[in-house]
Amino acid sequence: MPRTTHNRIETAIETVDREITYVADERQAFSRFTTRTRELSPEQTAHGTAVGGDTMAVSTGGQQLQSNGLRSVRDAYEETVMAVPHYETVYGESLAESLAAEFGTAVATQLLDGQQLTPVLRETIIAAGERAMTEREEFGERLETERAALEEIRETLSEIESRAAVIGESIGDATESAQLGQYDAELERLEADCEQLATQRQRLLHRRSSGRLSGVDADSLVGFLYDDRAETCPALAEITDCIGTIRRQRERCLR
Repeated sequence: MPRTTHNRIETAIETVDREITYVADERQAFSRFTTRTRELSPEQTAHGTAVGGDTMAVSTGGQQLQSNGLRSVRDAYEETVMAVPHYETVYGESLAESLAAEFGTAVATQLLDGQQLTPVLRETIIAAGERAMTEREEFGERLETERAALEEIRETLSEIESRAAVIGESIGDATESAQLGQYDAELERLEADCEQLATQRQRLLHRRSSGRLSGVDADSLVGFLYDDRAETCPALAEITDCIGTIRRQRERCLR
């Protein structure tokens, strides 16, 4: 049977694969960040000495400066979460912006302007890091589902289009109306298969969301992935093209 290509679906799969890599890298980065934060000793004193021997700097005027604990958390964040290969391209945020996006303004303020890595702050950061890991894991699962759906549509369309192409080649040689009628009936079934495929895709899109993930503002996964494309629903666009081709072949059966 003739080979068919679906460039829009192929490009969509490449996009999904890239996002899968991104979220996997981010999940690993948050795992490393959380581990490093968990290894830090919290500070509970206001007299220049921290629990666990982590010394707090004190200015000559008696004003407390930031502790080594807070600086260690910020360093860990910059060296893990902000060090993923795609960070500048996708986010390009400052440390303050990224901390606020991931942990909330209050925690970010404590990390940037506070004086101590208190037990409560440390546990809050660890919990937020674990939550970020879970979000990436769940988002990665949605991406894997989308990839599988795209592959299934691609394979089904290839089968339909290949069969339609074979029938199209036969239409030109047909001389009897009964034979043309048989070809039209088979094309009609293929058209119905395409319409069913489109319906299934639309149902999937309507019940799916991108989920809660920092940096994802789109209302749907498809919007997040494809809003910058000429066709924001590449799979549906391919199905529509297939239906159009089949209908043109059916028109040839009317001669």
